Amino acid sequence: MNKKGFTLVELLGVIAILAIIIGIAFAIYTRVQKDVLTSQLENVLSYIETQAISYANDTNITVVSVEDLILNGYVEPDDETDIYNPVDNSSLNCYIVRSTYEDGEFTAELKLTSENYMADANGTCTNYEQESIATIGVQEIKEENNNLEEINDDVGFENAQSDKWYKNNVYLVVLDGQSVFSEENATYEWRSNYGTTTTNATTQTNVSKGVASQIPYTVTVRWQNDGNKETSASATINIDREAPRIIDITVPDSTEWATKKTVTITATDGNGSGLYGIYFAKDLTECSTTKKDYNSVTGETFTEDIVEIGTYRACVMDNVGNVSNISDAFEITNVDGEIDYISLTGDPEDQIVRTVTLYGEVQDKGSGIINYGHFDVNNPTTGWQPDKPATDELITEEREVTKNGTYYFCAKDALDNNDCAEYTVDNIDRKVPDLTLEPSTTSYVTDLTFTATATDNADSSNVASGIAAYRIVTPTVSYNWTNVDIEDSTTLSTTISATNNGTYYFYVRDKAGNETQISKTIGNIVVLTSTRTNLYSETSSNISKTVSISNLVLYDRVVSDNGTVTGSKSGNSVRLNASGGRSDTYTQLETFIENPDTYPAHSYTDEECYCDSGGRLSGGYCVDSNYSFSGQYGVICRDPSGMWGLTYDNTDRACDRGYVKESECDEYPTDPCTVNETKYVHCEATCVWQKYSPTCEDYEVYYCDRGDIQSGRYTCKTCNRGSLNYNEKCQYQDYVTHTYWEYNVTIYYYKIK
Repeated sequence: MNKKGFTLVELLGVIAILAIIIGIAFAIYTRVQKDVLTSQLENVLSYIETQAISYANDTNITVVSVEDLILNGYVEPDDETDIYNPVDNSSLNCYIVRSTYEDGEFTAELKLTSENYMADANGTCTNYEQESIATIGVQEIKEENNNLEEINDDVGFENAQSDKWYKNNVYLVVLDGQSVFSEENATYEWRSNYGTTTTNATTQTNVSKGVASQIPYTVTVRWQNDGNKETSASATINIDREAPRIIDITVPDSTEWATKKTVTITATDGNGSGLYGIYFAKDLTECSTTKKDYNSVTGETFTEDIVEIGTYRACVMDNVGNVSNISDAFEITNVDGEIDYISLTGDPEDQIVRTVTLYGEVQDKGSGIINYGHFDVNNPTTGWQPDKPATDELITEEREVTKNGTYYFCAKDALDNNDCAEYTVDNIDRKVPDLTLEPSTTSYVTDLTFTATATDNADSSNVASGIAAYRIVTPTVSYNWTNVDIEDSTTLSTTISATNNGTYYFYVRDKAGNETQISKTIGNIVVLTSTRTNLYSETSSNISKTVSISNLVLYDRVVSDNGTVTGSKSGNSVRLNASGGRSDTYTQLETFIENPDTYPAHSYTDEECYCDSGGRLSGGYCVDSNYSFSGQYGVICRDPSGMWGLTYDNTDRACDRGYVKESECDEYPTDPCTVNETKYVHCEATCVWQKYSPTCEDYEVYYCDRGDIQSGRYTCKTCNRGSLNYNEKCQYQDYVTHTYWEYNVTIYYYKIK
C-alpha cells in the first residue's frame, strides 16, 4: 500500500481553520473575563454603597468620598490605604458617593464618572464639599411645677426617632448633620396634625398631663444663598404623660401550705409607651419612682410568685417612667417559700486553736423544719438523717472540726425548701512546730553549746499560731516552761550549754497547744584525768612500754620524775618511750636450783598383817565397835486368831560386814482387832562385832637417809647445799648485786565525762 502526506494546499487549509478556531476561543475568553471583572466591580460598588448608607444613618452626611469612608472605618481597603477597581486595578478612593433620603430611609449611589472623581493630575484626592440632609432635633423639657424650662444648651439635641417615647414635652429644632441649622435669613415653617404651629427656628410640644400622644411634625427651611434653597425634615414625636393603671389582681384562695402563691396581675398603659415592669412589696405605702425597683414584664397580663406571708400592694411603671397609683391591699397566707432563719458560727473566731466548735441554728415559722445537719458540701444530695416531725422551734446543733476549710449547716422544711449557711474555719493549727538541735561541734570537747531552733510554719491545712513556750531538760537539770513574749513568734532560737554527757531535750508548745520535742544524746564531752605507771629495766636506760587505758579518748601529755619520757596515743593505749635516766643498784637474796646427787636406797625384811574382812589390828586381832539402831515396825491384823503379819519396817536393815544383828521388839498386842486395822510395835537392833585373827605376809622394805628423798623404790636423792624441793631439785639462796633504770611516769589524758 502506498503512503503519501498532505499537499501544501491541504496544509494551508488546516492552518486557516485552526486560526479561525483560536480567534473564536480568544474572543470568548476575553468576553468571559470581562464579564467576571465587571461582576466583581459591581460587588465592590455595592459594598461601598452599603457602607455609605450606614455612614449617612450615623451622621446624616449624604456626600462623602470613598477615602473618607476608609478613614472613618466604614470600608475595608484592599491594602493598607486603597480599595481598587478589579477591572483596571485603579484606585477608587477619590470617587464621591451620593446618598438620598426618601420615605424614612437612605439610598446611596457610586457612579464612576469624571464629575464624581475628585483628584488632581497626580491622582491625589482633592477637597470636596460634604453635604448633609436636615433632621428634626429633640431635647426633652424638664418639668417642675408644670412650668416649662428654657432650652438647656449644655444638653444638646438628638435626632428624633419614630419609635422613641418621651415622658415630658420636648423642644424641636432643625439639625444640619449633628449641628443646629444656622443659615442667615432662613425662614422656618413647622406643621403638625394641628396645622402650622410656628415660624420660629425652635418649637415645642404641649401635651397635657395624663395624655399620651403621637404627633407627626414637618419643618421646611428656606434661605437665599446663590439662589433659592430649601430643605425639609419630618418626624413623629411620641409623648407619654399618661400613668399606667392596674386593672385586676387575682390571688389564689388556698388554706394549704405551699412554697409560693402565684398572683395574676392585669395592667395597661393605654396608648402610651407600654408597660415596663411591676413592683410589689409587703406593707407597701407608696409607689417607687426608681426604675431598678421594678421587675420587667411583657404584655399586659403577667404573674408574680410570692414566697412570704403578708399584706401586699403593687405598682406598675411604663417605659418612660410614669408610675401607676398604688393598688388595693391583698393578703398572702400559708406560703413558705424559704427557710426563715439559718446560721452557722464558729467558736473561737479569732484565736488560733486546735479545735473549733461550729454552732448551727435554724428556725422556720412556716411549715416547720423536718431535717438538718452539718455537712462538708453546700446543698448536699446525700447524707441526710431520716426526716423528723416538723417543728417551728429554734434548733441548735454543734460540731467540732479539726481542719481548716468551709463548712455548711443545711436544713429542710416540710415543703422541701432547703438552705445552707456556711462558715469558713481559718484559725486551726494542729501542726507541731519544726525543731532542730545543732551542736557547735562533733569533736571531743570539754563543754558544748547547742543552738535550739523552733519554727511554726503554716501549710495547706494549718495556720501558724506562733511559739508560745519552750522548756529545756538536761541530764542534770529539768527546767520549767519559759513563755515566749515576742511580736513575731513564728521562729524561736535559744542556746543550751552542755557540760555533761547524756540526753538533752528541747520541748516546744505553740499558741494553739500543739506540743513537740526533740532530743540529742551527747557523748563527746571529755574531762582531763591522769594515771601513774612505772618503767623499769635492768638491761638498758632506753625503755618502751605500751600502757592500755580502757577509757582513753584523747592523749594530753606525760610527766616523768627522771630522764626524758615521751608518749603517743595508739588506739586505747599510750606508747611510752623513756631514755636518759640515771641508774641505781640493789643487793638481793636470790634462790638458785641445781640437780641433786643420788645413791641406792637401804633395805630390810618386814612382816605386814591386814584385816581382810574389815576392822582394825589390835593385839593380834581384827576388832571394831558395836552400834545400834531403832524404829517402828508396822504390822497388820490378819485374822481373828490374833496372828500379826509384818508389813513395814522403816529401820530394819543388815549390819555392816563383820557384824551380826541382835534385835528386841515390844511385846506383841494380845487384843483381837478387826481386819484392815493398822497397829504399830517398837523394835531395837544391835550390830555386834565378830573378833577374828588378821592375815600376815613378809615383804622387803627400802628407805633413805634422813633429809633425803626416795625417788622410785630403789634410788635416794641428796643435796650438797640447800634442800630438795617438791620438784626433787636442790634449791639454795645467795645474795646478788643488780644495776637498774626506773622511771615513775604520770600520763595525762581525756576520758568521756
